[in-house]
Amino acid sequence: MNKHTKNNSPQPSIVMAIPVGLFGSVMGLTGLTLAYRQFAQQYAFFNHIATGLSIFTLFVFTVLTCLFVLKWIFFFEQAKAEFQDPMTKSFFATITISLLLLPLILNQYSHTLAFYVWIVGVTLSWIFAIYMLHFWIETKHIATQLTPAWVLPVVGTLNIPPASVLFHGQYLYILNLTSLSIGIFFAIPLITLIFSRIVFIEKLPSNFMPTLIILVAPFSVAYLAYAATFKALTPFSYALFSIGVFIFLGLLPQLMHATRMLSFKVIWWAISFPIAAMLNSMYSVAKLAHQDYPLFAQALLMVTNIGLLLFSLIILFLIYRTAKGIIMREVHCFC
Repeated sequence: MNKHTKNNSPQPSIVMAIPVGLFGSVMGLTGLTLAYRQFAQQYAFFNHIATGLSIFTLFVFTVLTCLFVLKWIFFFEQAKAEFQDPMTKSFFATITISLLLLPLILNQYSHTLAFYVWIVGVTLSWIFAIYMLHFWIETKHIATQLTPAWVLPVVGTLNIPPASVLFHGQYLYILNLTSLSIGIFFAIPLITLIFSRIVFIEKLPSNFMPTLIILVAPFSVAYLAYAATFKALTPFSYALFSIGVFIFLGLLPQLMHATRMLSFKVIWWAISFPIAAMLNSMYSVAKLAHQDYPLFAQALLMVTNIGLLLFSLIILFLIYRTAKGIIMREVHCFC
C-alpha cells in the first residue's frame, strides 16, 4: 500500500526536494511589502498592493512551514542531511530571520501575535547563532565549503532591531545594541573570508552564483538596524548604507551573467531579500536626508522608486517560475 502511494503521488518527491533556503522567499516578499509601504507614502494607491503582498507573504510562510514539517516527518534522512551539510546548514537561518521580519507585516492584523512571533524569532535566532559559532570553531572546514549563506546565522541578528520599534520594553534598546554590535562584528570577517575563497581559491559552484548577492544584506540590514535603534542618519550609518549599495553594483554584472547562463533553481530566491533590504535602506536614507540634503534625497527617492518597480518584475518572475516548477513537478528546480 505504501509503495503504491509513493509511486502514484507526486507530492512526496516535491516535499523531499523542498530546500530550507526557500524560506528566503518569505524574507524577500516581506521586504517587498515593506518597500511598497514606503512607496505608498508618496502614492496612496500602493497601499492596496502592500496589503495584498502581506497576505500573500503570510500564506507562503504557512505553506512552506507545513511542507517543511512534512519533509522532516516523512523524509527525515534527507532533511537531516541538509542540516548537516556545511554548504546548506546556514540556510536554516532563513527560518529564524523570517520570524523576525514577519511581525513587521503581522502587526497590522494583530499586535499581540506579532509580538509573540518576534519573541520566538529572537530566541531561535540567538540559539542558532550561538550553535553555528560553536559549529564553525569545533568542526574542521575547507575553503570550498564557504558560501555567502555563511553570513546568515550570526549576522542574522541584525534583523532583530527593525521590528523592535513596534514594541515597548525597558531593555529593547540594550537588545538592539547587542544585536547590532554582534552582527556587524561578524559580518566583516565572514565577508572577507568569502571574498578570499572566491578570488584566491575557487569560484562558487554555478548553482550558488546567484547567492553572491547575499553579501549586500549585512550592510543594508545593519543600516536599517542602526536607523531603528538611533533614529538618525549619522556618518557611520551612511557608511553602512554606501557599502551595501557599492557591493550590489559590483556584483550586479555577475548576477546578470549567472541568471542568463543557468537554468532556474529556487535558490535564486536568495537574491530577493538583499535587494529588498537595500531598497528599504534607500527609502530610509532619502527620508532622513530630506531636510539637510533635499536634492540628494529627491534623486535617491526617484532611483529607489524605479528600482522597486524593476524588483517587482523580478519577484513576479520568481513566483511564476517556482509555481511552474511545482505544478510541472520539476524536481530538479528544487535541488
